[in-house]
Amino acid sequence: MVSHHAPSPTAPNTESVDVVRFSFLVRNPALDHAAFLDHYEKIHGPLAVEQAGFRKYTIEYVQNHCLDKIAGVTWDIDGVTATTQLPRTDYGVGFFQEPDYAKVQVDERYLFDLGQVRSVLARRHPTRGEGGSYKHFALTRGDAHTQLIEAVAPRRRRTSVLDASTSSALGFGSADFDFDVVTELWTDEPVSTLPGHIDAHLWRMRELVMIPLDSSDPTEKEER
Repeated sequence: MVSHHAPSPTAPNTESVDVVRFSFLVRNPALDHAAFLDHYEKIHGPLAVEQAGFRKYTIEYVQNHCLDKIAGVTWDIDGVTATTQLPRTDYGVGFFQEPDYAKVQVDERYLFDLGQVRSVLARRHPTRGEGGSYKHFALTRGDAHTQLIEAVAPRRRRTSVLDASTSSALGFGSADFDFDVVTELWTDEPVSTLPGHIDAHLWRMRELVMIPLDSSDPTEKEER
């Protein structure tokens, strides 16, 4: 088997930019979407957070549950995990190399279609704006990111620049990935469509923040 960890990007050169691992999750075909989300929230999330190897490298763990496919969606994902990484010089070394990852890997094999999952490192820039009750999650290429923001006019947004060279399929080496930017957008009303000229994949999400890893109860959650 090839090495699990992805190639390492250069370490961030500013304190205002976080390194985040986004994992785009496709469910095991044996599960329906509702069963996947229930297990992802109640079993898989707490299981990961309980592992010392996970907490060693991770500042924050966020689950994004797909509620609606809005535009351009040809990739049928069911959720997106975002783990903010503890700053270090080599981001290719992480939880995947820890002994207790084996406990989580068993559940991954049950929950995911591993060949379709993509895990990618990104540089996440600070949040702009505030407010917004509905969260949306977009993948774009080129200047579509700017067009998307202009069309949606979100109350709050957060942009992450993806490093496609770090894409892996959760333990099965490098994997194709051709998007440049993740944009998280919060609006007062759910977005229902986008202008046809915008090349964006857009979902509406339910976000679950697993409380920071120094919490007395690592399975406690906060929805926002």
